[in-house]
Amino acid sequence: MAAVLISKGHSVKILDYSTTETIRKVYSSDIRKILYSLSGSIFGTTSLESKTIEQLKEIETELQTREEDYIAKISANLITMIEKEDIHWIGFKLWMGGIKQSATIANNIKSKFPNIKVFGGGPNVDLFESTIIKEFPVFDAIVFAEGELALPLLSDWAENNKYKSLHDIPSIIFKEGDKYYSNNVMRIEDLNVLPYPTYNSDIYLNIANNQKMRIFCFDESRGCPMGCAFCPDRHKYQRKRFEKTGKRCVEELKYLQEKYGVSYFRYSGSNTSIKLLNDIADNILSSNLKIRYSIFSSASNMKEEIIAKLAKSGLFGIFIGLESANQKQLKEGLGKPIKLSHMEKTISACKAHNIFISMSVIYPAPFSNEEIFQQNVDFIINNLKDYDKCSVPIFPAGLYPNSGWFDENEQFGFEIIKPTKEDYVREALTYNYQLILPRQLWKSLSYKLNGISFSKLLQECHRLALAISKHNILPYFPEANLMMANLLDYNDYRKFAKESNLLFFAGDADKLMDWNIKKISYFKHTEKWLMAKVEILGKLFVDGVCSLD
Repeated sequence: MAAVLISKGHSVKILDYSTTETIRKVYSSDIRKILYSLSGSIFGTTSLESKTIEQLKEIETELQTREEDYIAKISANLITMIEKEDIHWIGFKLWMGGIKQSATIANNIKSKFPNIKVFGGGPNVDLFESTIIKEFPVFDAIVFAEGELALPLLSDWAENNKYKSLHDIPSIIFKEGDKYYSNNVMRIEDLNVLPYPTYNSDIYLNIANNQKMRIFCFDESRGCPMGCAFCPDRHKYQRKRFEKTGKRCVEELKYLQEKYGVSYFRYSGSNTSIKLLNDIADNILSSNLKIRYSIFSSASNMKEEIIAKLAKSGLFGIFIGLESANQKQLKEGLGKPIKLSHMEKTISACKAHNIFISMSVIYPAPFSNEEIFQQNVDFIINNLKDYDKCSVPIFPAGLYPNSGWFDENEQFGFEIIKPTKEDYVREALTYNYQLILPRQLWKSLSYKLNGISFSKLLQECHRLALAISKHNILPYFPEANLMMANLLDYNDYRKFAKESNLLFFAGDADKLMDWNIKKISYFKHTEKWLMAKVEILGKLFVDGVCSLD
């Protein structure tokens, strides 16, 4: 977004609070000590003693207070910046778990500068749309789907230049009078026209001070044609896929490596096509580009010769969605058009070429039962047992707005406990997925599946995690997180997973900073910059980005 705004003649600063410094400010040394003392119970048992639960509640209350204090300081710093500079608008990237914090900062700024415009974008808008403005009216407009076309026009509108009416700007949602408007979406059909991203330290202020371990997300494609019932992505992109060419991708990757010293990437496409993966790999090999990367892709058409080429081109890991080891459930409960036989062949090919495998499972899912539980366990063990480079991220069925499950919830066995769907959407809007914690410790949501409460769904999810853990298979962690282990020279991925869980849970900013600044050697030369992006999980800002013009 910064590069697009700059290309349109706007100045921009990216203020990222998803950093080790944020952890340091929110987690006191006393809190860290207590959390370290509790970590054995948190990550080692299926149930917790009431005393431990009470301690966690007390710490959560204190963290909330400290977080609010830090948000007040952030707001004050932004107000000072706005006073000194000619700033017309401020924007927030909205993620689940961080929208309240963003809205609080925006309200603090608006109280001082009532005429400044506030915009929002990101994944939350795709899920919750106008509910965001209804619950947080501080936002003058929010951007749906893609922001590269809308945000420069919003900037023009904020400066009273070209656009006099929000009705003229595509892909936005806003309120005018008592009515809410959702303008038509305008797509970027050709992603090749986008400028290369910018991470210059005068624009992205935290890039040069060791606040991030950098694995850069690489925008090679958008959208997915599969239309799975659980995924809201089909609403966002209408089951279409847009891609850059392989040649453009490698030119951009080479640029990022040369300019910023980056050699680790995670392709951000939700289902990169086999054709594009193959094309990128060909261009990587022909240009002799030395990088490491991970991908999300379907197992439907993945063949061993493709895996072999991807491995040779630098593929570290692949995230593939199994979701269920029951073919009927895949079709009727998840709407996922894959065959288990294809999944097994993909796993076998990845193992043959030493590729890290993250195989996601949704359990419980619509129509799950004990037989399907055991089928999941057997499939995972039979295919991943004795293979060290693997993990199985497990999630209970999530009822996301704009998904098939949500739109036809009763057909899939979901029951919303709130009086209306709108009430549930408001509750889900501020729900915080605490990804580092075992699933049974997540807070509850107001829906049932197969007659089972959300709390019970979480317990069942963790039961599956425990069942595969007995066979030394790592649950929960995706491949992008574990690529950090490779970057930091960990040979044991389970050890890294355990240590990173502990550091994030306890809020140990000092040790996380040590990871940020640790010197490593890769491709037989010392990197000028460390390349990995830490996702701050839990109650902190998750990639909270403020853009100022």
